[in-house]
Parts: sequence; structure tokens; C-alpha cells
Amino acid sequence: MMKLKHKIYAKLKSLVTTKYGVAIMALLCFLESCVLPLTPMVMLIPLVLINPNKKLKYINIATIASLLGSMVGYSLGYFLISYLNPYIESWGYAAEFLKIENWFASYGLLVLLPASVLPFPPFKIFTIVAGALHIKIIPFLITVTIVRWIHFVIIPLLAHFGQKAYLAKYEDKLTGLE
Repeated sequence: MMKLKHKIYAKLKSLVTTKYGVAIMALLCFLESCVLPLTPMVMLIPLVLINPNKKLKYINIATIASLLGSMVGYSLGYFLISYLNPYIESWGYAAEFLKIENWFASYGLLVLLPASVLPFPPFKIFTIVAGALHIKIIPFLITVTIVRWIHFVIIPLLAHFGQKAYLAKYEDKLTGLE
């Protein structure tokens, strides 16, 4: 499974400098917030580092796409949790769901801030659990927008410190994005 994931990431990285790079990054942000176990950072970080003058544009696109994906994840939990439960259990996420339900009960929507920044448990689980718990949608969407924007700012900012080594890998492809 890990080899497949590495192959997928390698393919995605190769698409960063194509004319579809931003659209694929947005699609990954959408899917990562509701169903997909792949991080969109594999595309967002290179896009931001290669085109620093467009970083706010890319971060905003990522945030909007993630918000839309979070709405889908929320809807899955809200409307389909009874149908999803067998899959949640068979995929080994039942304990995580229960833990996240308890976190929501204890901390409310504030739990979304660390959930957005930390890789585990995956953010999509939080969106699905929020729907399953019937958390109020408007506060949920406002909070998701804020925490995902923070997420999409912090990670590329941290990557900025290692950008010379990273950009060296993309040096021959840089002209394709200008």
C-alpha cells in the first residue's frame, strides 16, 4: 500500500508544473477533506515555493476547495453515518471516531484547529464526525474556513525554510509556471 502511495505522490509532484497543477491541487484539497487519504501539500508546497507571488491565490484556492470537501464530509456524516458505520469499523477507524466524538463533546469546534494542522487523525474524519453529531453547520463552516486557511499558510511557510534544496529539484521546470 505504501509503494502505491509513493507512486501516486511521485505522479502528483510531476504534475505540479503543468497547466493542470492548480486544478489538481484544488481537487486534492477537496477530496482530502472528505474521503481521500492523500495530502494536497504534495502539490501546494511546490506551487507556493515556485510562484511565491501567487501564494495567497493558491492558499485561498486550497481553502475554498477544502471547505467544499468539508461540506461533503459533513453531509456524509449527517445523512449517511448509519450506512458508513460498517466501513468505518472494517477500516479500523471506529476507535478514532469515538475519540473524536469525545473531543467534540469536550472542546466543541475548537478541536478543529489542531485537527487541521496535525496529520493524525485525518481531517476528513473530523468533518464526517461533525456531521454525524449534527453540529450546527454555519459555525462549523466558519471554523473550517479559518482553520484550513491557517493550515494552508503554516505548512508552506515551514517548507519555505528548506526551499533552496526543494527548488533545486524543480529548477528545469520553473519556466512552465511563470
